[in-house]
Amino acid sequence: MKEILAALEGAGFKGASLRAAYNTVLAAMVSFTTQEFARLPADATDSWVQDMKDEIRGVDPQRFPTIARNLPELENRSFIMRWENGSTSPLDDGFEHYVHSIVAGLEASLRSQ
Repeated sequence: MKEILAALEGAGFKGASLRAAYNTVLAAMVSFTTQEFARLPADATDSWVQDMKDEIRGVDPQRFPTIARNLPELENRSFIMRWENGSTSPLDDGFEHYVHSIVAGLEASLRSQ
């Protein structure tokens, strides 16, 4: 925590903006990590995995056209639409995008002060 606060302060955040930036960084870190390494259900057997695959792949293209069009890219590589967690199927590109987005957002916030 102290390292994050020190880095944000060193970047120029002060007072209320320091607090807001810190809360933003922590919220994003906790959210990504919680999703990435969510525990699989205790009953995550081979049949559970197959059921998940079938459900995800059986998406109705009329109701969810964006998901259906992008399913090969999304399945098991995006939050909510996966049957593995980050221990076996890490979302490294998503994490890199998250870091870039948070840093860019913090930089923009600092510039607007």
